[in-house]
Amino acid sequence: MAGAIVGGSSTSSENTAEIVDNSAVRMSKLRRALDKTVQSCVSSVNYDLLKAYFNPKSREGKKMLHEIHLQFQEKALAVVKDEVVLMIQEENVEQLLLKLDELCNLSSSESGEVRWRPKGVPTDDAAAQLLTVLLVLRQKLKVLLGDAEAETDQMMRAVLERRRLIQNLKIEIAENAKRELNVVGIE
Repeated sequence: MAGAIVGGSSTSSENTAEIVDNSAVRMSKLRRALDKTVQSCVSSVNYDLLKAYFNPKSREGKKMLHEIHLQFQEKALAVVKDEVVLMIQEENVEQLLLKLDELCNLSSSESGEVRWRPKGVPTDDAAAQLLTVLLVLRQKLKVLLGDAEAETDQMMRAVLERRRLIQNLKIEIAENAKRELNVVGIE
């Protein structure tokens, strides 16, 4: 399955347009495949099979059976097609295809080629797909941790500076108190 291959200079609106285009192409292919499947299933109930179970004796009976068969095929085809359309709507297939394109876009390698299950082992491939996302998150967390550590260091320096100022004020107050006592005691 071909995915959205996006170059490094693409804008997000181009990416979105390409994802929507790919989804529309996939959706039309899915609809064509389902239509062929429906047609094949309904046509498999052929006239000879019906005739084997309802063996008409007269020419009129054969003609009527043939018309019944055609009507049955038309009705069955319409009912199954309606069911397929309802299934596509209820299962939200178009949104799933859009998400698939977004995942393909995220899983693109540096060269622009999409890697889709490169090993064929689902657990390894899922881990490989998540690894790039986890590495991005790890980098973001490192930046946040660095910011928090820098802020902590700054606050620690501010606290130490305030303690030094408090200690200097205590010393100054003690010296002023001694001077006051000396002045009061001398007089």
